[in-house]
This record gives sequence, C-alpha cells and structure tokens, in this order.
Amino acid sequence: MAKFNKVELKHLRKLEKIADALDLQKPIKVSVRKKGKLSNGIVGKCHNNVCEVVKHLGGKQVVGYYVQRQDDVEQTALLHHSIWLSPEGKYVDVTYGQKEYWNDIYFYPQKTYDPLTEFYQSRNNWIIPDDIHQGVWIQESYSGNTHNVPMNFFTKLSKAKKKLKKRNQLDKFFSDNGWADNKVSLVNFDDVVAHKDCDSHKSFINEFGNYFNFKNYQNDKRVEAI
Repeated sequence: MAKFNKVELKHLRKLEKIADALDLQKPIKVSVRKKGKLSNGIVGKCHNNVCEVVKHLGGKQVVGYYVQRQDDVEQTALLHHSIWLSPEGKYVDVTYGQKEYWNDIYFYPQKTYDPLTEFYQSRNNWIIPDDIHQGVWIQESYSGNTHNVPMNFFTKLSKAKKKLKKRNQLDKFFSDNGWADNKVSLVNFDDVVAHKDCDSHKSFINEFGNYFNFKNYQNDKRVEAI
C-alpha cells in the first residue's frame, strides 16, 4: 500500500514553475469534511461528488490539482481533483472524508464553474521526482499514456505563453519540443448531461454504501444536510 506523507511548503516551492506553466492559481489549504453527509464522498469520483453537492446545496465546483507527497519514492504529484466552493465562499473537500490520514489537502485551483451548465476537467496527472534530472512524468487521464519531459519544458512553456497569442503558434511550440498536445491541463466538454446528472454515483451505491443520499433533504433543510 502506498504511503502518503505531509505536504510541506518546501514541496510547494518546487512546483512553482509547473503551476505557472499550467496557469494554476496559488495553492490553498482545503479542509476535508470528516463528519455528516458530506464526509461520504466516493474516492475516485471527486468530480461527480462535487457535482452532486452543488446540485443539491448550491455553490460552485472548483477543478484543479491536489498535491500528494510520497517520501519513500521521493516524489510529489499534482493529481487532478475537484473540490466544493460553498455558497458562503468556503472551500471544502467532499471526497476524502473516509481517509483517516487526510484532514486537509493542498490544492491548486484552476477553474471555478457551475457543473449544472458547464463541465471542465483537468486533463493529466503530473509526477515530479525530487531529482530534477529525472524530469516530470505526465500521465494522460483519458488515454493512459505516460510522457516524460525535462523540467525546463515548463520554463519554456511559460515564456512561450507570454509571447505567443494564437493557438497555432502554441501548436508549433509543442511540436518543436517533442510533445504535440496543446491541451496541456484543462478540457472543456460541450456535453454536460452525463456530468450534471451525476450518474456515476448510482452504480456505486451498493458497492460502497456511502452515497450522499440528498434525497432525504429539502432545499430549506440545507444546514441539516451539512
């Protein structure tokens, strides 16, 4: 079983160039909901967890990357993730409530939106070894393919974004650097139906037994549901 360690500020500092290249916002520390209905999110279904909460309680979905640290293999990872922005403006993780070793997470916000009308998802996972000479491993969420790029790829990317304004110029830059995918970190889906209905939860109710079960609550009982 993988062992995860506490993320420290020194780990975040090593991610600054990558975060800048990916147009991520400043990292924030997000509390994990440990009690009540919102602690029953399904691990591995973070995007739909947040969709489900927004659908019943309001607020917004925030997609981005949470930071995972593993000292034993000397690496830090940016893993695509979604958190909830409550109507009161508080950031809350509604996925890892059942993980006893996670009371909070560091999270890089990327896009805040209404999942009932829009659907965005962070595209890749980024694995960053402590030894910068090993480069950065990029795991594509949809194809399963893995790429390795040197750390200076992100420095070049940041500089290129500041100079190049048109999409076809960026395409050429990626091609010249051996990685021709211009959708680096965020995908906008035109079809939001499957997401806003949060259908993926239905098949997990019996298997995990931790469905939010908002059907027991009315909108005027929002505080009780939380």
